[in-house]
Amino acid sequence: MNTMLKVTPEKLIEAAGDFQNTEANVRSLTEEMISIVDSLKPVWQGEAATGFANRFAALSDDMNKLYALIRKHADSLTDIANEYRQAETDSGNIAADLAGEALI
Repeated sequence: MNTMLKVTPEKLIEAAGDFQNTEANVRSLTEEMISIVDSLKPVWQGEAATGFANRFAALSDDMNKLYALIRKHADSLTDIANEYRQAETDSGNIAADLAGEALI
């Protein structure tokens, strides 16, 4: 198998940070939407208002799943970056050992 890595651990860590920022942005937007829905409660009443508020509240579980999924992707990228770093360290150590065993 002849595969060349074209990504650095630093690039993966950067991407993980982007995912973490995205999670924070999604949380912030969700909080803004909740605030908007809550602000309608004093001025919008009745069955339609209750139904809308209930449907929106039901999205809470879905949003929590989305946050967890985004976080999982960020964590995975960080784990992969760490594995690449460790593999590079291990390869360097093996190469150093081989150099020390050279026949003269």
